[in-house]
Amino acid sequence: MNTLKDVRLLIIEDEPDFARLIKLSLAHGPNALFEVEIAHNLTDAKRLIDATRCPCEPGEPLPRRFDVIVTDLCIPPHQGSETVRAVKEMADGIPVVVLTAQVDTEIIADIVRAGAEEFLGKDEVVGSTGIVRLERALRHAIKQGRLREEMLRGRVYSQTLEQQIEMLQNALREKNCPI
Repeated sequence: MNTLKDVRLLIIEDEPDFARLIKLSLAHGPNALFEVEIAHNLTDAKRLIDATRCPCEPGEPLPRRFDVIVTDLCIPPHQGSETVRAVKEMADGIPVVVLTAQVDTEIIADIVRAGAEEFLGKDEVVGSTGIVRLERALRHAIKQGRLREEMLRGRVYSQTLEQQIEMLQNALREKNCPI
């Protein structure tokens, strides 16, 4: 991640005023650091995410993939960790940050178990220090997501090498030990 100007963010929030507040703070603030899209429900979120997977018209370039998703904890018809699981399922590896009005240890544990990289209380992201807190959480989630992708690529590479070594060993055995 060279600069935050490269960050494409999807906000899933069913309260339009709160979603606009976050978007204005991140995309149009003094630093104008993020490219932000808003979805007010999971259907719209899925449509926006899917749009980065296949072009609408032949030859049309794909929109750039989202780097991170911020979601409310309660997006009807889902609530709590169920929302996080639904978002993670459609997110295809995109890191997820949860904003919630309900912050207690049991809810936080459920959010983390469901796969969220970060979580913040909604009251924690209001105002200039709150936006800084949110930006930090977004950067952290993106770094975690990229590390996870690198680890996965490393595992795939390692498995490929192991398969190639096994094939070479079998070929050498056959050559040195005729049947």
